[in-house]
Amino acid sequence: MKTTLLAAALAATLLPACSSEASSPFAGKSEADIIAYLVFGIEVRTKVVKMADGSEAVISIENAPKPSETPQSVGLYEAFRSTKGEKTSLFVLSVAPQDHCTALMRFEPDVPKDMESRSGRGRYQLDFSGLTSVTAQETGDYGVGGPVVFEGAKMKCVSNTEACELQNIVLEKGKWDYRFNIVDSAYDAYKTLNDVSGHKEEIRRNVQERLNEAVAYYRTNFCKQKG
Repeated sequence: MKTTLLAAALAATLLPACSSEASSPFAGKSEADIIAYLVFGIEVRTKVVKMADGSEAVISIENAPKPSETPQSVGLYEAFRSTKGEKTSLFVLSVAPQDHCTALMRFEPDVPKDMESRSGRGRYQLDFSGLTSVTAQETGDYGVGGPVVFEGAKMKCVSNTEACELQNIVLEKGKWDYRFNIVDSAYDAYKTLNDVSGHKEEIRRNVQERLNEAVAYYRTNFCKQKG
């Protein structure tokens, strides 16, 4: 009898937590995965996108091969675009979680030299110990996310460039302008550029819902905050 009561008590304690974990769309994701989604809107997946001219492009986010000495906790991601059998790299992103809700991030977009200063290229220090929310301010065109604001976070570009110094002026306000939404499932119901253009506010709400879920999952599983 005592064994039965103990089992029932344990089930009552554990099941809600398990159910909550399973119900999150981010269940099973690593800390690096969640940070990559919050900052860049990316997840490891492949998506077919119909372009303005009616052609199709395959956009994929893949786990890039890691050097043998790379810690397991580090996330290394590469984005590709494939059209007519040609596969082109879009960017490489490295996310290295550290202690106390912090991380180091490196973003290397494959862009022409004259666009680098406007591409977000650089190394970043992230401190999410005080993160309370990430707010989608608006939705950009397909594949170009609108700006988001990180409330309670500290984000800093640490590359030795003029573009980095200018970016830190914006980052001090928690604003981030380089979110790449094209593979975000919040866009999945909208198949063409015209669909996106006609439903931007609806998509923004969908993105916001997923951001809220990602912040909640991050705080519960990787960054439990006091209070």
